[in-house]
Amino acid sequence: MLGISGLYESEELFKELIENISSGVAIYETTDQGKNFTISEMNKAGLSICDVTRKEIIGKNLSTLFPKVEDFVFLDALRRVWKTGNPEHSPTGFYQASRVSGWTEIYIYKLSSGKVVAIFDQQSEIIEAREILSHKKIEEELQKSETEKSTILESLLEFIVYQTKDNSIIWANKAAADSVNSVPEELVGRKCYQVWNDRNDPCEGCPVVKSLKSKKPEISEINTPDDRVWRVAGYPVKDNDNNIIGVVETTLDITERRTMAQKVEERSEALSVLNKIISLGNESKSLQEYLLKSYDQVLDIVGFDRGGIYFYNNKTNHNILVYHKNIHPDYIAAIEDVDITQGLFSKVFDKDKLCYFEDFSEFMENSKEFGVYSTVSVPLRSKDEYVGSLNLTSPTHQILSKNKLDLLESIGKQMGIIIQKFESEKLLKESEEKFRKAFLQADLYRDIFAHDINNILQNIHSSAELSSLYLNNPEKLNTISELYEIIHEQVERGRKLIKNVRKINEIEDSEIELEKIEIFQVLNKAIEFLKNSFQARTLDVKINSQKKKTYVYANNLLLDVFDNILINAVRHNSSTKIEIEIEIKKEKLKRENYIRMEFNDNGLGISDYRKKSIFEKGKRKSQRSRGLGLGLSLVKKIVDSYQGDIWVEDRTKGDYKQGSKFVVLLHETL
Repeated sequence: MLGISGLYESEELFKELIENISSGVAIYETTDQGKNFTISEMNKAGLSICDVTRKEIIGKNLSTLFPKVEDFVFLDALRRVWKTGNPEHSPTGFYQASRVSGWTEIYIYKLSSGKVVAIFDQQSEIIEAREILSHKKIEEELQKSETEKSTILESLLEFIVYQTKDNSIIWANKAAADSVNSVPEELVGRKCYQVWNDRNDPCEGCPVVKSLKSKKPEISEINTPDDRVWRVAGYPVKDNDNNIIGVVETTLDITERRTMAQKVEERSEALSVLNKIISLGNESKSLQEYLLKSYDQVLDIVGFDRGGIYFYNNKTNHNILVYHKNIHPDYIAAIEDVDITQGLFSKVFDKDKLCYFEDFSEFMENSKEFGVYSTVSVPLRSKDEYVGSLNLTSPTHQILSKNKLDLLESIGKQMGIIIQKFESEKLLKESEEKFRKAFLQADLYRDIFAHDINNILQNIHSSAELSSLYLNNPEKLNTISELYEIIHEQVERGRKLIKNVRKINEIEDSEIELEKIEIFQVLNKAIEFLKNSFQARTLDVKINSQKKKTYVYANNLLLDVFDNILINAVRHNSSTKIEIEIEIKKEKLKRENYIRMEFNDNGLGISDYRKKSIFEKGKRKSQRSRGLGLGLSLVKKIVDSYQGDIWVEDRTKGDYKQGSKFVVLLHETL
C-alpha cells in the first residue's frame, strides 16, 4: 500500500487526480504584471463544462476570447489575487456573450510560481452553464511542483479519495476528512464504505466499484437518508502497462444545485401552464368552450380525472354546477346546487383560499362509493371578487405537493379573470342587443300605431260628420244608428290595438313561462267569442280531430293566437256564409312531437306577395293596403315564444282567391 509521502512524490498521480476530479480547474499566467492573462491549462471537467478543447484555448488571451469578462468581474478578481496573493471566492454569477453563457461559482488562488488557479463548478443542468474561458497546456512548473498540486486538491470543496482496488483509503483531501469530523491521516487504511456509510460491504450501485469493473469512469447521483444529493464519480488509475492499480473517488454535495434546478423547472412548468390557460381564454369563442378545454388541462396537471366547475350566485350564496366530468349520476343531485354557508359545503368551498382533502371520506362517509377519494376545491377569483370554484377529484388516494397546490391557486385566479371577461362581454352584447331591439320596436310601433289609429280616427270623424248632417232628417234615423254602430266598432278596434301593443311588450320584456295547456278548451272559448262578436254574420266553424283532448306547451296567451286567426278569417271574408274548418293532428319533426293546427277559411285569401310580410311588423308597402293591425305580429311573437311556428298557405294550392290556410305548430306534451 502506498503511503502519504509516497503519494506526494508521485507527480503523475497528482496530475491524474486533478485531471479526473469533477470540478473545473483552470490555470492562468500574466506577462504584463497582472494586466492581462493567458490560459495555461484546464482539466477535463473544465473543458467539458465550458464545452471547449485545449487546442482552442491554450495560450489565448482571456479578454480577447471573452470580451464580456470585464463585466463579469472575474478578470478584476484574477488581478487582485495575483497582486495580493489572497484567495477569493467569487459568488454565483451569470456570464453572457455570443460565444458562451451561463451561471458559475469560482474559487481563485495564487500559486507559489506566480500563476493563478480558478476552480469552478457547473451550477445547473437546466440553465446552460457553459462558461469561462480559453486554455493552454499545464505548465511544466505545475508538473514539478508537488506543493502546488496539493494546494489545489486541498482547496477543493469536492471530496477526493484515492483508494486501492479493495476500497482501502490511501489518501484523502481535507474536505473528505472534514465531512466525518476527522483528519486525512486518520482515514488511511480504512474502507470508504465503513467511513461514510457505516457498512461492512460496498454500497449497492457504487460508481467506484463499477469503474473498477468497467475500467472506465463511472458517475452516479446518490440520495442519502438526510435528503441530500451527492454526485459520486469513480476514475480508475492505471500504471504504464495499463493495469488498474487503484481508483480515485470524487464526491460533491449537489443538493443545493438540485434544489435550484427543481425550483427553476417547477417555475418553468407553472409559467407554461398559466400561459396555456391564458391562451385558451383568447382562443375560445365561447365560455362553454373555454371551460371544457381549460378544465381538461387542469385535470392533467394534477393527475385527477373528474370533478366540476361552479359559478357563484351572490344573491343566494349558492354555488351552481355549470360543468362536470365523470361525476357519478347519483352524486350530481347532491352537489349541483349548494349553499356554501351551510354544513359540509362551508368547509369545501372557501371564497378566499384553496381547500384540499386528501381523504374526503373524513367529511362525507360514503364519498368513496361515488368515486370521490381525494379532492381539492380552488376558488375562482377576478381581482377581489369570488366568481366560483374549480373542483378536482380523484377516485384514488392522491397526495398533492405544496408547489402543485400553489400552482392551482394561481390557475384559479387566471381562470376567474377570464370567466369574468366572458361574462362581461356577454352582458355587454345582451345590453347592446336589447337597446337595438328597443329602438327598432319603438320606431316600428310608432309607425304601425300611427297608421292604424289614424284610420280609426278617420272612420270615427267621418261617421260623426255624417251623423251631424242627418241629425235633423227623420228619414235618416236608421242611417244614424248604423253610423253610431261604426263609431262604437272603431272605438273597440282602438282598444284592441292598444291591448295588443301592451301584450307584445309584455312578451318581449319578460321571460315566458310555459305550462301544460289543453287546446280544445282554449279553442272553444275563442270560437264562442268569435260568434258573439259577429252575430250579424253567418258562421260555420268545424273542428276535425281524432282526439278529444290534446296538450301542448303554452300559456294563457294562446287564446290571443286563436282569437286573432279566427277574427281575421271573418273580417277579410266577403262570402255570405263564412266557413272555417280547423284540422288538428300530430306531426313529428326532427325527433320532436308537435301538434299541427290548420285554420282553413273561404275568405279573400292572401297573395304570395303579402304572405311573406303579414307576420312582420311594419312591412306594409303603402297606407292603402288593407292591414291586419298588430294582430298577426302579436300571433307570431307569441308562437315564437313557445318555440313553435306559424305560416300561411293557400287553402287551394295555386289559387289564393279560394281562401287561406293558417298553419300553427306547437310542442306536444302528455
